[in-house]
Amino acid sequence: MQADQRPKPCHPSRAGLSPFGQVFFQTMENRPSHRPRIGTFFLLIGLFLLLLFLGSGFSRQPSFLFLFLSLISLLIGFLFRRNAPRPSSGRFDMIRKAIEGRRRRQDEKKK
Repeated sequence: MQADQRPKPCHPSRAGLSPFGQVFFQTMENRPSHRPRIGTFFLLIGLFLLLLFLGSGFSRQPSFLFLFLSLISLLIGFLFRRNAPRPSSGRFDMIRKAIEGRRRRQDEKKK
């Protein structure tokens, strides 16, 4: 990496780091949280264990261990997912942009 291509330090205390360290810390600070993904994993495991419990119930020998593990896993999954920001679906972006454009033109006509 040439001297003119070095990334700027993201924090004054990290100014003495190598270019790799600066890039590493920039990307680490800007990464989204993995908590929602972990929560989704626990929710899927909980649903699978609940299906196993239901299957064991149909065989007339219910295994309550599957039920308890599924409830614990579902609870952990909901706790991890509860504060996760929802991503924008983008379904109504065109309509929203058209309405904003119309409002902008009306504001320009009033001026």
